[in-house]
Amino acid sequence: MISEELKNAPYYIKILDLSYNTLNFVTKPIEIEYSKKFVKDMSLFFELTDLLHHLDISGMQFDKTSLLHLCELMATCPNLMCIHLDDSQLIDKRNEELLLEIFSIFKLENNDSVCRGKQTMKDVTNDKQIKEMLHNTH
Repeated sequence: MISEELKNAPYYIKILDLSYNTLNFVTKPIEIEYSKKFVKDMSLFFELTDLLHHLDISGMQFDKTSLLHLCELMATCPNLMCIHLDDSQLIDKRNEELLLEIFSIFKLENNDSVCRGKQTMKDVTNDKQIKEMLHNTH
């Protein structure tokens, strides 16, 4: 299992791409157990790593509780500069609260700083949906 290897690797992995290794927290008991074990092992990895600076966990189908737990740990990783959460349905209106919780964990403000890269390029219009969600919550 991938997560077993990660428990032994927090001191030398700098870039980690686990995207689209789909987890299952809903239907099959054995897969639910593996998914919970994965989150537990990833938690330990995040607690120990000092070198990780780029992480892609897109499309992994985390449940809300696990995703928030891992985000809280990722937020404490000293050198982690980039996290990909694509295909986590965070932009969907039904997940607005989850997105805002994640923004809060990473201390992203309710302003244009959420779109720093596009702000620098003077093109924040592509993030209209995120900006509207943030604006409507305050």
